Amino acid sequence: MGALLECQIGKNGAPTEGRPYKLDMKYLLPVCLLLPALLFISCKAKDIDLPNQKQAFASPSGRYILNVPIEWDSQDQLHYWRVTISDVKGTVLFKDDSPFQGRFNVYWYWDNNDRVWLTNSDNGNTYYWELENGKWQRTQWHEDNTKSLLPPPELLTDYRRKKK
Repeated sequence: MGALLECQIGKNGAPTEGRPYKLDMKYLLPVCLLLPALLFISCKAKDIDLPNQKQAFASPSGRYILNVPIEWDSQDQLHYWRVTISDVKGTVLFKDDSPFQGRFNVYWYWDNNDRVWLTNSDNGNTYYWELENGKWQRTQWHEDNTKSLLPPPELLTDYRRKKK
């Protein structure tokens, strides 16, 4: 049988006279061991399973792979999302250095023409990258875009889709 810990606690948490409160040590040890494990499990980073935040995301043609990691910029001491396009062998073809701060969410998706689309949750701006004359070019998208391009519907979060 475990040792007993006795203390007298009043309604306001201060010691008081009267019947002692007994805590059985045999229950305290398992609770103390289980609590850190539960905290670790609940705080562990979960894999991103959102379709509009998928890593190693192949383009519709299968020619390109998109990753958007968060990377540390030692110059200004901040984390940034980095649009990174590779070929299927893993060779990086393009890496954007736009200042999409890592503390905000961004969402990305390919359209059917192998354009990468990204929307920034911080300010709601939407951008796309397309291959023009052998170079990936970033363009900020506006609803009055003269090319009549529309972002893929999968780009929008569920909240923004319902709002429209």
